[in-house]
Amino acid sequence: MLSLLLVGCLTPLPFGNPTSSTSSPNSSTSPVSPSTSVTPPPAFESSSQPSLETSDQGSTATPSALPSQLEPKEVAQGTPGKNRIALTFDAGAGRGYIDQILETLVRNKVPATFFVTGAWAEDNPEDVKRISQLGFRIGNHTQTHPYLTGLSDEEIRNEFHSLEQKVVELTGRSTRPLFRPPYGDRDERVLEIAASEGYWSIYWTIDSLDWQEGHDPQWVKERILSRLEDGAIILCHIASPYTYLVLDELIQSIREMGFTFVPIEEFLK
Repeated sequence: MLSLLLVGCLTPLPFGNPTSSTSSPNSSTSPVSPSTSVTPPPAFESSSQPSLETSDQGSTATPSALPSQLEPKEVAQGTPGKNRIALTFDAGAGRGYIDQILETLVRNKVPATFFVTGAWAEDNPEDVKRISQLGFRIGNHTQTHPYLTGLSDEEIRNEFHSLEQKVVELTGRSTRPLFRPPYGDRDERVLEIAASEGYWSIYWTIDSLDWQEGHDPQWVKERILSRLEDGAIILCHIASPYTYLVLDELIQSIREMGFTFVPIEEFLK
């Protein structure tokens, strides 16, 4: 029986098919050599561009080399006591509002992690390169965004490999060890396979539900703030028509509550 490690959580989260708290389905160029030089768009060209916020020597850079095979682990929350928050965005359903989100994050010096699918990377290669060039981490959200528990071992590995290959070709940087299961659908077998491929599952503490229809920007903002706690991992989506509109307000409110934004790697130590 797999001994599952949850950072900052006393009770393991439920495995299997998602409930109403999990993220929504995604609807959904040729590779570019990692050595290809790409000029960032005007919004990010300033030589005085501020560095991203870090904590405890944290960095948005790729972590130091890890073993190719890890012990299975899922991170759903950082260890409390340091007033840290990690912001994450899933990218799979269209280009969304990536321009506005990146501009807001850079202007506010906030680190974030983007979990992208292979289909999204294929449709938006320049955005993948830009995310990396700006210092943000990219995580593996699989190639096709399937329910992983319904796939064979080989199919799961192929989902990891296909996305990883695309991101490395575009950015020269690996997505390891960051993986987010589509729909939150995972079990012990999925986490064991992920670990054997060098990945840990990055779940979430707060699902903003910004993918659901019928809400508005303020509703999403208040949902996040009302559930905020030390060590929270916040799940948002770049395709949401709500989040980008209140992202600046959300960042300011979280800081006013005494929290610091840190790269997700801070929660892996």
